[in-house]
Amino acid sequence: MPRQTGLAVLLTAAVSLTCGEGAGPDPNAVAGVVITPGTGSLDTGDSLQLSAVARNADGTNLSGKVIVWSTLDASLVDVGNSGLVHGRFPGLARVVATSEQRSDTASLQVIPKINRIVITPTLDTLTSLFDVVTLSVHAFIDSQPYRGGSYGWDVTNAPVGQLTATGPDSLRTFQALANGATFVRAFESRGARDSARIVVQQRVAFILAPQSTRMLRSRPASLATRAQASSTRSAPGSRATEQVIASYT
Repeated sequence: MPRQTGLAVLLTAAVSLTCGEGAGPDPNAVAGVVITPGTGSLDTGDSLQLSAVARNADGTNLSGKVIVWSTLDASLVDVGNSGLVHGRFPGLARVVATSEQRSDTASLQVIPKINRIVITPTLDTLTSLFDVVTLSVHAFIDSQPYRGGSYGWDVTNAPVGQLTATGPDSLRTFQALANGATFVRAFESRGARDSARIVVQQRVAFILAPQSTRMLRSRPASLATRAQASSTRSAPGSRATEQVIASYT
């Protein structure tokens, strides 16, 4: 009898040890989350669909697990319940997928897509040759001002004036060369554009006439005159002829 009791104890202990060795992680517990794609890019105003799966300790995908989406950079992107990301403003944004306190993070580069540019001043008048005005581009992404961007510039009526680079792409200096009007245009590399109108209208300070002209009493004389601006440079096209009657007392 004692021998049977001892055998029963040994069998019970062996069963307990066997059960203990077979115990492991819950195959239905979430051990990790994986976002696809883990990196990527999108334009401001555009969307990118992300997906995520929950996996157990063996790396097996688990179905039916709730995935919660969020972002650490709400000023750059929005993310919906389905993992759809919407770009708001340029920068490197982080999007997080979480399930049962396990999470993964995707890094997305938001690329600027400028919707609108405005040149200031939109209209200006220069009253002397070789006067200058500085033109500036102001860019917008949706309604938000944006200081970046790459721009090209041109002048529609080149004889009236010329452009000079004075710093970043968003700035140019226009210099008046002749009387007339022209448009100065700016083009953003991805399509946005605007123009400003510049008028050059030289003001005449006085009239020069030849000093050697000899006039006879009571007889008309034709004088070739030339308009002179305060800058001491003649205005192109300002030559005129006036008839003057000399009189003496």
